[in-house]
Amino acid sequence: MRRLTPLEELLAKLDSGEMSLEEMAMLTALAQQEGKSVNMTFVDDPNSPEGQAAASYVNSHHLLPPNYETVPSEQVAEQGARLLATDTPLEEKKRILMLLGHHGSKEAQEALQRYRKSPDNKELDVWARLAQDEGAQFLKERRSKKPWHRVSVLSSKIDRNSPCPCGSGRKFKKCCGLT
Repeated sequence: MRRLTPLEELLAKLDSGEMSLEEMAMLTALAQQEGKSVNMTFVDDPNSPEGQAAASYVNSHHLLPPNYETVPSEQVAEQGARLLATDTPLEEKKRILMLLGHHGSKEAQEALQRYRKSPDNKELDVWARLAQDEGAQFLKERRSKKPWHRVSVLSSKIDRNSPCPCGSGRKFKKCCGLT
């Protein structure tokens, strides 16, 4: 039986929901040592409407089509237009946001930016923000060929004015904090 690496152990602990702030910082440091970047999403109050929308986004990655990375740019642009259509059902908009957030292309980022300028639903505003953040990371990864991990933490006791555990050196509220 293969032993888990320290990074794998921390990722498993994160999945169990029992990770301390110090362990989050250690996770970031270990990932960076392995040449990976880490993108964390924190929600101060998982019971708030924004927290529930963020949790819904994090738990909806099953909406991604199996070929999401190879969807042609023209189809991404079409999906972006469909996202803006007022007659598009909510569930379809969620699938589109998930696709755009994971496509890692300039076209997907442009579609998300257009949508964020005219959100039609508070829950989808959070989804669009998270999709745009995630998509920016995927685009950065594609350009640099550097692997990364996305770490989503749905509750946090981090003070807004504390240093962000992602290691950026900025205050939590100006970095990974989602309030």
